[in-house]
Amino acid sequence: MVALATSHVAIATGRAVRTFSDPDRSLAFARRVSDALVAVTRRTTQQFTVTFVVAKGGITSSDIATRALHIERAIIRGRVGAGIVWQPVGENARAPFALVPGNIGDDDGLMEAVRGISYQRSSAE
Repeated sequence: MVALATSHVAIATGRAVRTFSDPDRSLAFARRVSDALVAVTRRTTQQFTVTFVVAKGGITSSDIATRALHIERAIIRGRVGAGIVWQPVGENARAPFALVPGNIGDDDGLMEAVRGISYQRSSAE
């Protein structure tokens, strides 16, 4: 977490989907992973001033936006790579949030979004 003071930090999971023969077990595992990502993101954004958050994956992005960042409303600011940038508004307005769908883009899509939003943030300052 010390790196947050001077650089961008990524919290990531592998791209391989882990499944089990029992669908309920697969769903429970996916929920545990999501819960962990939400908890880490929530703690990080509470402890540190972050300049932006990028999430990739439909369900992951939704969980990070609503459960970790408590975003209820946002204005779409534009595109960044294959994703879109939201500017949260209202009571829980914080740093911009870039949502990158999981089924769009290639292996570099997340990095492209980080570069794009990082550039937008540095240009705005």
